[in-house]
Amino acid sequence: MKINVNLSVVQLLQNDIVEVIERAILSSGIRPKDLTLEVTESLAINDLDRTKEILDKIKRLGVKLALDDFGTGYSSLNNIRVLPFDVIKVDQNFVKDLATDSYSQAFIRMVAELGDAIGAEVCVEGIETEAQLKVLEGMDVKFIQGFYFDKPLTQQVFEQNYIYGASRMQSRRPV
Repeated sequence: MKINVNLSVVQLLQNDIVEVIERAILSSGIRPKDLTLEVTESLAINDLDRTKEILDKIKRLGVKLALDDFGTGYSSLNNIRVLPFDVIKVDQNFVKDLATDSYSQAFIRMVAELGDAIGAEVCVEGIETEAQLKVLEGMDVKFIQGFYFDKPLTQQVFEQNYIYGASRMQSRRPV
C-alpha cells in the first residue's frame, strides 16, 4: 500500500525533520518509495534555499514529495521548478466547475504540461461527478481523487471495502 502524509510548514522546518521521517520509515517498515509527503504551496515562498535543502534530504531517503493545493498560493513557477516535487496536486477549487469552465480546464492542462516539463506527475483533487471525470480524459493527469470514488472512511470500513473485500473478490475470479 502507498500512503500520503501531510506535513505542515512548522513540521517541515523543524531541525530534525529528516531524522524524524527516517525513524518513522524504519519503525513502520514502510518502503520509502511507498510514502509520499505532501506540503502546501505556501511553503515554497517562505525560505526557498532552506526548503530546497530539506526537501532534497528527504528525497534522498527515497520518499516521494507532493506539492499540495497547487494554484491557491503565491509561489512563482520558478520556485516550483527548482524544488524536487514528484507530484503536483491541483487544488479542488479549480475542479468545482470543471465540466463547464474553460479557465479551469485550461489551468489543469497547463499544470499537466508543467508537470511533464519538470518531471512531476499531476493529481487533480476534488472530483465529485462523472462530468468532471470525463473532462480529464485525454489530459496528462496521473492521479485523480475525490468523493466521486468514495467518501472519507473509518479504518475498519476502508479495510473491509478495499483490502479484505478486494482480496475476496480476486480469489473468486476464474483463472
